[in-house]
Amino acid sequence: MLIASLRFDVQPAKRHEFMSAVADVVRTVRESHGCLQCQFVSDCEHDNIFLVVSEWDGNLWLDRHLGSPEFKILRGTRILLREAPSLSVDEVLTRRGERRQVAPA
Repeated sequence: MLIASLRFDVQPAKRHEFMSAVADVVRTVRESHGCLQCQFVSDCEHDNIFLVVSEWDGNLWLDRHLGSPEFKILRGTRILLREAPSLSVDEVLTRRGERRQVAPA
């Protein structure tokens, strides 16, 4: 499994426009072949930092995503950002346990 993290530092005045565009793309990515999960998250300490974190069932599916129209839209948000988005890809060899919900304290 591969985890791709795409980080965005958005211009404050363009925040709403960015969020709208990326939310639409994420919905489509979630339905892509080989996509195990895709999340659009914000940094709780920095209002204009966002991440799109997606999990892929192998290199083939991630490579297809990186060449897809949806990924081109994500790259096209550059005009709304303070700097170019940064991409990191991590390979997960094993995952211990299942995802669990944490009970409230």
